[in-house]
Amino acid sequence: MEALDYNRSFAINTAACDGEEKNTCRTQLLARCEIETADTGQAEAFFLGKECIG
Repeated sequence: MEALDYNRSFAINTAACDGEEKNTCRTQLLARCEIETADTGQAEAFFLGKECIG
């Protein structure tokens, strides 16, 4: 697992309707959890984002 610099870690999400961009949001990441399946060894990461106010 690699370390994240949470002061400079963001996720960018864009909402679109009929191919037209409606809203883009940049959310600061607060935490990450990586879960690995014992059978396959496949890992999946989950992120906790800071709430958007405004």
